[in-house]
Amino acid sequence: MAAALALVASLRTSWPLRKHPWFWITWGLLVIFHVTAIVMLSWSGAAAWNGLSFMPFAAADVLLVMTVVYVAFLLARGQPAHLFADDRD
Repeated sequence: MAAALALVASLRTSWPLRKHPWFWITWGLLVIFHVTAIVMLSWSGAAAWNGLSFMPFAAADVLLVMTVVYVAFLLARGQPAHLFADDRD
C-alpha cells in the first residue's frame, strides 16, 4: 500500500512531463521494480505494523522515485538552462 501511495504521489508531481516517451519508459520500469519488490519480499513481519510505521518508507520511496525521474529528465533533455543562466540584474 505504501509503495502504491508513493507511486501515485510521485506520478502526480511529475505529471507535466507525461508527453515525453522517456517519461513512460521510466514509469514502466519503476512500476515493474515496485511490483517485483512487493512480490519477492517477505511481508510476514510487516503484519504487525500500523500505517505510521510505513510513512518513513513511503517518504523515502517518493524521494527515490522523484530522483529517478529527475535523472531520466537530465539524461533525455540535459541540464535545465535557466538554472545556469547568468543573472544580469
